Amino acid sequence: MKKLLIILLCTTLLTGCGNNKKEEPKKEENNNNKQEVIETSPNVNFDSIDSQYRETLDEYLGYVPLRKINIFSKDAYSSDSLTVKDASNGLLSISSAIVYKKTDKEIKTCGEELEGCALCFDDNNCMLISDMIEKLELNYNKFVTPEQILNELNGKQGLEINYNNDVLKISKVLSFETEGDDLFIYEQAAFAYLNEDKVEVYLNSNKEGKILTINSNKLNSKEVIDEVLNNINKFNKYKHVFKTREQTSDFYYYWYSTGLLPRETKSSTEN
Repeated sequence: MKKLLIILLCTTLLTGCGNNKKEEPKKEENNNNKQEVIETSPNVNFDSIDSQYRETLDEYLGYVPLRKINIFSKDAYSSDSLTVKDASNGLLSISSAIVYKKTDKEIKTCGEELEGCALCFDDNNCMLISDMIEKLELNYNKFVTPEQILNELNGKQGLEINYNNDVLKISKVLSFETEGDDLFIYEQAAFAYLNEDKVEVYLNSNKEGKILTINSNKLNSKEVIDEVLNNINKFNKYKHVFKTREQTSDFYYYWYSTGLLPRETKSSTEN
């Protein structure tokens, strides 16, 4: 499994190798009583996945392009399929970039008024161009210039991007597998939007096919996430494909494509 197995091997070497000291078995016995902390996104369920892979898969799912703001009409979760070749540089930049406020030190240090340094929107949310370029290379194996990003996003600066509150993807990772140098992650996902004192949950990120309405004024509350996960079988399944880019000093997966899997019919579920 390449990187997944490399991570597992490193974990084994760090935790499973003892030495000849007599007190070592006692230390191991004490360590067995400690519960391992696995940090993953609180809105993603990994119950079907072995704990040793959860953090890694969670990281890769973060590469999948998601239209978190109303600038682009298409992302990996709003069509039957999307590939890295079809996705615009603007979508990939917005999807993966870190969002800062104009008052944050990162933006002040950069100087958002400098061409090619930072891109700021009307609501004072800003993104560093250097961060976008780095993420496009690491997450999507795309090499772009500041001009290529600015050409797609400059005309969007008059918008209020409301990046963190527009949509929350709530999902369950069903399984993963590798074939050759490719990694496949299978995910069932729902998309929650806040509508005053209600959370409306849809089949896709374009607000199509409303499935649930939950009485809550907080989009990412535990109650909302639990309610959606309890009904996750009503939502679409996706197959994410990640390919490898191998360099002399590094090896990693990057997002290549996402496809919507056929929904199961009633007859097929009964057989």
